[in-house]
Amino acid sequence: MKRPLCMICLAFILSVFLILEYGSPPADEFLESVGEKKIVTGLVYAKEFSNDKLVIYLKNVTVSNIQFQNIPKTNQKIICYVEKLQDVKLGSFIQLRGSLNIFDKATNPGGFDARLYYATLGIGAKLEKAVILSKTDAYSKRLEFLYELKTKLSQICDEIFDSTQASVMKAMLLGEKKELDRDTKTLYQKSGISHILSISGLHISIIGMGLYEILKKLRVPLIVRVLLAIIVMYHYGLMIGMGSSAYRAIFMFAVKLSANLAKRTYDMITALTISALFLLLEQPLYVYNSGFLLSFGAILAIGLFQPVLEELYLGMKKRRFYKWFLSPFMITLSVSLVTFPILLISFYEFASYSLIINLLVIPLSPFLLGLGLLSFVIYCISPFLAGLAGLPCVWILNFYEWLCKLNLDLPGSTWNIGRPTEFQIVFYYLILIFLIVSYKRLHKMTIIVSIICSVFILVTQTDNRMAIT
Repeated sequence: MKRPLCMICLAFILSVFLILEYGSPPADEFLESVGEKKIVTGLVYAKEFSNDKLVIYLKNVTVSNIQFQNIPKTNQKIICYVEKLQDVKLGSFIQLRGSLNIFDKATNPGGFDARLYYATLGIGAKLEKAVILSKTDAYSKRLEFLYELKTKLSQICDEIFDSTQASVMKAMLLGEKKELDRDTKTLYQKSGISHILSISGLHISIIGMGLYEILKKLRVPLIVRVLLAIIVMYHYGLMIGMGSSAYRAIFMFAVKLSANLAKRTYDMITALTISALFLLLEQPLYVYNSGFLLSFGAILAIGLFQPVLEELYLGMKKRRFYKWFLSPFMITLSVSLVTFPILLISFYEFASYSLIINLLVIPLSPFLLGLGLLSFVIYCISPFLAGLAGLPCVWILNFYEWLCKLNLDLPGSTWNIGRPTEFQIVFYYLILIFLIVSYKRLHKMTIIVSIICSVFILVTQTDNRMAIT
């Protein structure tokens, strides 16, 4: 059996999904405490400032009533909205009093299910109008340093770029999406390029492999440069919040370098499935997180489905036209085909011209990220020179905005399909799996017809009756 470890991980992932989908839903620990005044104690693992309020994220939480009776332990995390701004250190234990509430469920079909979204992040409740009662002096100097570094880099972004462009650069480089301009976010999403705002393998390749190559040029021993590169990227992940896509990219980066160190062949798909297994062991509900599904689906597409499309153009692999156009197009097309159902489940629509737009956007992304990082470094020498280094970033972002607005002006820019049924999704992926397994024995026309049929099956509306909810 090829890739036995990969197959074991895939079987585990499928088992997790089936258990969650058809098993009994987990009990809501905080349902009976909604609106009550509670004392919450926990470890501060993240913090941010939003609308002149301090937002604290707690784990290792205990909750009690105001008489400190019947303290139940919980594995879930809690968000605390503190009215008064105070200095709270990461890694410290803190005690707060406030009104405990749970997040809202989606009340209408297609509405945002805040409770499920926060549950996938391990967060089960929020403490509103919170007041800090006590906090420990001990804290994590490492986490606090990373937070201060992120804050300083965020301030540099604000000085180099205008407010809208700074919010995009912060999202791309620092994982800071809270400040992202709403119009820009909608513009990118409607055009099918919102993926560039997420910390992904591109960031890890530029930063991690860049550091690795610099150490190689300096003749640093292999084991030292591998360990240094992995440690730096791990702390970069901690700084930006270590979302599922960042975790996946950093884990795969570490596996790749470790394979070089052990003189073993690196297998992208096996590394991908192992990282998914570790994430699901920590939080099984990630199988419902759109970011998790899109991130892992994109890599699966490149590793498994791109060869299916390459079979159509085997004779052109040595031509420049293949290298500069066909290969990027097939990567984009394979990712779009594999993640198509996930996009429909999450957003109910598809950006019709996203294939063409991404062919123009993705090649510029490495320059945008690289120059953005370079401007941070140059700022330490001269803020003026950092502004000059950031000018190409401004031009690229302006081009992105112009391209997205042009897309929305075109007829049929958004394909409103709606949510496909479970049967349609399963049948769609069964066709793709069949092509992945059998493409070398199939005629080119069979591959093309199969792909067209799978898309047709997915977008066909099975129930056109009007309904009012």
